[in-house]
Amino acid sequence: MSGENRRFGGWMLPVIVVAVGAYFLITGMQSGTLRAVQLKPVNWAGIALMVAGLVLAFMKKPALKLAGVLVCGIGAILVICL
Repeated sequence: MSGENRRFGGWMLPVIVVAVGAYFLITGMQSGTLRAVQLKPVNWAGIALMVAGLVLAFMKKPALKLAGVLVCGIGAILVICL
């Protein structure tokens, strides 16, 4: 309507990714391969860094956005790897 040339179906990839993830989550829960994990203090610190990075990533200045992405990435590493 606005006169922009947009590609039809740009929303399909995220929908497919979420659907596949939900399928694997449901089948994993039914088969019993998923179990609860207890988070260590390092994991909680990683979650806090991810939230802080997310807040920084929504700032208007490009330098703060970049810092937010880096902080969020470091937090994700702490949550996943340690």
